[in-house]
Formats: sequence, structure tokens, C-alpha cells
Amino acid sequence: LTDSPEALGRLRNLVAQGKMRGPRTFFAGASVTAPEGHPAAMFNFVPGLADQLTRQVKTPDEARNAIKDLARLNVDLVKLVLEPGFPGRPIPRLDLEAFRAAVAEAKARGLKVTVHVGTDADARAAIEAGVDGLEHMARGLSAETIALMAAKKVTFTPTLTVYDFEWKRSMLQNADDRLRRLVMPEVFAGLLDPSGAFQGFFNDSQAVQGLSRGFAAGLTAVAAANRAGVPIIAGSDAGNPATFHGPGLIHELELLAQAGLPLSDVLIAATSRPATRLNQRTLGRIERGSVADMVVLGEDPLAAVTAYRNVESVYLGGRKLDIEKLFDTPAGPWRPSR
Repeated sequence: LTDSPEALGRLRNLVAQGKMRGPRTFFAGASVTAPEGHPAAMFNFVPGLADQLTRQVKTPDEARNAIKDLARLNVDLVKLVLEPGFPGRPIPRLDLEAFRAAVAEAKARGLKVTVHVGTDADARAAIEAGVDGLEHMARGLSAETIALMAAKKVTFTPTLTVYDFEWKRSMLQNADDRLRRLVMPEVFAGLLDPSGAFQGFFNDSQAVQGLSRGFAAGLTAVAAANRAGVPIIAGSDAGNPATFHGPGLIHELELLAQAGLPLSDVLIAATSRPATRLNQRTLGRIERGSVADMVVLGEDPLAAVTAYRNVESVYLGGRKLDIEKLFDTPAGPWRPSR
């Protein structure tokens, strides 16, 4: 939902042509945000990175042109950003007229729109503009806004995992070989470095307490959204510190269950519902005519959410992959011997 559309377009084509083995790729490409807004300001540590991963706009015309540019690059959906920052740490927020112009341009081109929302007011503005989905846990999400989400069938991807810092701390301290195999050693070393920014964060008791309150409020909001009938989608916001691809998603499923989603809805949140949002009717479900992309578990996920940790086999397009060899072979066309 925030990446280089040119690079992801190349990846999508290589996977589709069988020249690179990997998951089927769907992307929004660059996020559309305000100049120096979120997440552009986060990328300034690498010169030019923000220009690759975001489109920064001020006016309605600039917003429309950004959507036209992304559409030419064949994105699967559009991501916009409404984030004003925190008290004492404000950041530039996308102008609402420009935001509405971007939504209208995307809709005119048949593109679905999802929005990073920072506050309840942002969520309300996005829903009223006609967006299809909300990303992350809006601060102060109200019952009124949740009811509006349910009425409009706006999908909700709360990414609770990214806020669960106690889980992250425990995971890093107790990392086994299986987890370390998924993460570059340099990343692990940086996260565990006592002098590093991540470990330093844990020494800021005020910040940790604030995140703990936000995480608890997020669980409560997801429970309320589920009761109201809001369609919830599982996403981890992987790429954030100690939010690893794979383990982060499994933990998100466990958190959705903790928030009260029936285990059948937890499964749907990770399979057919995101596929449907992307207009992919042959993915994310097991039925005649669907693509046989499957993760086979050794336990029943409708009996216990911990079943997602017990992966027995993986199929890509009906072909069984050797999980052990996936870690030790280069990307490339799938062959039975590999």
C-alpha cells in the first residue's frame, strides 16, 4: 500500500509470467499525501525515497494528476493519507478539497480507494467522500463513525499488530531459529541493539504507556466494529519495526480473535474478503473455478486461532511447494525438483 509502482509492476509481471516465484502481487503503489506529510517525512533519511513511495500534492489538480499517473501504471487500488500527527507533533495533512478530488478521479477510473486515517475526524471525512476502505486504527474512533462504516460497507483494516509493542518485545527476546530464519540478521541485530532507537523507545515509559492505551482502545474499537457489522480485513502493516512479514499477519489473526471476531470471520478476513475487495473472485476461496493457492494447516482454524502457526504445506496455482527449499533456492520459475 506504499511502494514504488514501477518496481511492483515489474514484480507483478515476473510472477505472472512464471519468471519469478512469489505471491500474486496487488498494489496501490505510491501513497498520495500532503507535501512533507505522512509517510513522506519518514523517508527523508534516504534522498529521493519519498519521491518513489509517495505522491505529494497541494491542490485538487495536483491530486487528480497523481491519480492519473498511478492509473497509467496499472495500480490495483489507490491509497490516500489523512494524518494530522499527534498533539505537540503535528504534520501537514492532505487538503480535503484535494483529497476529495483524488477520490473522485479514482472512482471515475474504476479504482477502489483506501485511506490511512489518523483520527476519527479523518475517518468520517474519508467515508463521506465515498472511499472503499480505512487503514489502521483511527484515534478516538467513535460509535457514530463505526455505524457509518457499517452502513456504507467500508472495509476496516485495523493493523493492531503494529501497536502491540509488548508482543514485539517478547517476540524479540524469545526469538527462535524459525523466526530468525525469516528476518535478515542485520535487522534483528539493530532491533536488539541496546543503544538503538527501538530499544531506546522501551525506556521511554510515557511513550510505552501511551501506546499500550492506544492498543487497548484499538481492541475495543475492533470489537465494536465487528458487532456493528463492519467488514474487517486482516493486515499487519508489515515493514514497521519488529512487524515482520508472516509472523505479523499470524499475530493479527490472533488479535482479531481476541477482539471477539468469530473464528470463521477471522479466516474470511484473511482470505475471501480481501480478494473480493480487489475484485479477485477466483482467489481467497475454495470452490469450483477458483485458483488453487492454498495454505494447508495441521489444525482446524475454526477450532483454535493458534492453528495458523502450524503450516504443513503451501500450494501455488495447484503446485505444492517444498517449504524447506523455499528458504535456500533463488527466485525463479517453479520446477518440480525445486
